Amino acid sequence: MTQGEHFCPPFHLHVCTRALTLQHRTVLGFICLLFQLTQLVERIQSFPVTSPVIKFLTGLELLLEKAQVCPHYLGVSGVIKV
Repeated sequence: MTQGEHFCPPFHLHVCTRALTLQHRTVLGFICLLFQLTQLVERIQSFPVTSPVIKFLTGLELLLEKAQVCPHYLGVSGVIKV
């Protein structure tokens, strides 16, 4: 080997590649979730003040349901307490 080259056994390369792929999927899933949360918040904010309360309640319930998935992506145990 020349200077600057590193030997990486094929097994370790496979493990590293798989770990990075899983990490990549997790990050993409989390970004998608954040985008969905943002869309929900914007939608709720767009409701006119004269909208029925049930419309706001349904929107907030959907927001809470989506937000409870966040700990999964962050590797944190537990759920958001209400």
